[in-house]
Amino acid sequence: MVKNEVYSWRVSSDLKSAIEEAARSAGVTSAELLELAVRDWLARKGRRNDAEQAELHARVRATLGTVRGGQPGRAERASSLLKDKLKRRHAR
Repeated sequence: MVKNEVYSWRVSSDLKSAIEEAARSAGVTSAELLELAVRDWLARKGRRNDAEQAELHARVRATLGTVRGGQPGRAERASSLLKDKLKRRHAR
């Protein structure tokens, strides 16, 4: 992979020391360690989003088919039907 972008940010001296120590222990550069950490975080974040999406899809599937009308032209008349229903409900 070609690396031609630079990204920099400020960290506390404690965090910088911890990153450098962890990189030495792992036998990689600080940049490599940070790239691994960010890639791992992004991968975990993506899985969590997939799980959330799966839950939302399951909820939607549970509601599919629950509205049944048997009136083919109902969608075209939905606005007027709703207005009539509201008039009846709020009539005094």
